[in-house]
Amino acid sequence: MVDGAAGAEDLTPALAEFLRLAGAEFGILFGSRARGDHLLDSDVDLVVVGRGFAGVPWLERITALGRLWTLPLPLEVLAYTPDEWRGRLPTSGVLQDAEREGIRILPSPH
Repeated sequence: MVDGAAGAEDLTPALAEFLRLAGAEFGILFGSRARGDHLLDSDVDLVVVGRGFAGVPWLERITALGRLWTLPLPLEVLAYTPDEWRGRLPTSGVLQDAEREGIRILPSPH
């Protein structure tokens, strides 16, 4: 069961299933839950990268992912197409930190 004490190892199976449902190519768990220094009420910081976001406005992406989220933890999500991810990575400190210190998660198999 996932609860406020959940760290990366506990979250990975649920995040892999979330990424599958979202049609993502991959995700990156970053921030305190990836580092292991989270508090019970810390959010889940997650980058979601998928081709299905092409042409979808930012707010709609976040809203759609929020509807899929079923874990009892707050979600802070960033959603990009693969091209957007590659294009923003060189100039975004947050994305660079996620890539460098985060945990890459693949969607669970169908």
